Amino acid sequence: MTERRPIQYAAGSLAVSAFVAVTQILAGATVDGPLHVALVAFAVNIPFQVLLFFMPLPFSLEEAARLRASVRVQDLSRQQKIHCWIFCLLAYLSMPAIVIGFSAMFWHFAWWLGILFALAAFVAYRVYRYCALEWFKHESAP
Repeated sequence: MTERRPIQYAAGSLAVSAFVAVTQILAGATVDGPLHVALVAFAVNIPFQVLLFFMPLPFSLEEAARLRASVRVQDLSRQQKIHCWIFCLLAYLSMPAIVIGFSAMFWHFAWWLGILFALAAFVAYRVYRYCALEWFKHESAP
C-alpha cells in the first residue's frame, strides 16, 4: 500500500466533487457565463486532480524530512527532480483552478455565494497549511 499525503486525498475529493458538479450542471441548467467558466475549469482540471491523487510519491514522509535536512536539490536524481516538479506544478496550479471553477459555479446562483466560497476555501487552505507545517516541524524534529 502506498503512502498518501493529505493533498492527494484533497485532490481526489475535488476531482469527484467536480465530476458530480459537471453531471448536475449538464443535467438541465442553462449554461451562462459563470457556469461556462466552471465547466472549462472542471474539464481541464479533473484529469490533473486524478493524476495528483494516483501519482506515486518519490519519497516517504520520513525520507522527505531526512532529505530536507541533509540533501540539496542538486543531489537528487533527474527522475526525482522531474517527479517533484510535476507534483508541485499540479498541486500549485490545478488545485486553485478547480477552486475557481467551484467559485464560478456558486457565482451562478448568487455573486455573494461565489465570493463566500472563494473566501472560505482560502481560509481553509491557510488553516490546513499552518497545521500541516506545524505537524511537519514536530515530526521532523530530532
